[in-house]
Amino acid sequence: MNSRSTLRGSISRRLLRPVTDVIDRRIERRVRSEVRRTAGRQAPDPDTTEQLVRDVELLRHRQLTFELLLGPRGRGVSRIVSEGPLRQLHAEVTALSGDRDAAVRNVATAFRLLVSLESLGVGRIAGGTMNICGKLGTVPLLDPPNDDILEIGTLYGLFSAGLVRMMERDGRSPRLTIVDPFAGVQLQPGTAQRPDPSGSPVDEHAVRTNLALAGPAGTTARIQRGFSEDPGTRAAVSDRRYGVI
Repeated sequence: MNSRSTLRGSISRRLLRPVTDVIDRRIERRVRSEVRRTAGRQAPDPDTTEQLVRDVELLRHRQLTFELLLGPRGRGVSRIVSEGPLRQLHAEVTALSGDRDAAVRNVATAFRLLVSLESLGVGRIAGGTMNICGKLGTVPLLDPPNDDILEIGTLYGLFSAGLVRMMERDGRSPRLTIVDPFAGVQLQPGTAQRPDPSGSPVDEHAVRTNLALAGPAGTTARIQRGFSEDPGTRAAVSDRRYGVI
């Protein structure tokens, strides 16, 4: 799956536009249509005008509610899905797994899981919506050689919690190991450190809280504090072979 091109392409940029743009265009089309329909009348129909005003107000209320649930506030990126990127993701997961029905099912399941985890958890999951759903949806379909999972750099642990759930949905018994320095912020080479968009500190307590959302497999996860390149850290987690890294 070419997740980098998916994230940087023009289609992905359209994916991340606020939902307000989409709803506003729909409202404008409806208003223009109504204006054209009544243009030939000598006077506007009061009942029709009143109904149109109510419809517009209802659409704006729904827009606001939808934006609070899936918009970028508190996580930095929107979780609004567009048809083009979704079709592309279905095709990529199908190519990797060889099963179109399973690909469509897992992507849908991963999206619902993403929204629920960010709603219930502390912090956020880093990355674009299609990239996250692609990873969560594809890994179980690749039939990893064993159930041991190693995540290097977890941020808030929400992605790991989601992956545990997706593996369990496939009948697996995941065992999770996490390596992270817990520096208080997301560490990315070449970028300046800044507060997280969620407003939450990046620490082990937040990760433990989020892993609990995944049930027993999350609460029993092994967490190794440190950088992955440190010899001591490598030695501490090299006691097993990992089916997923």
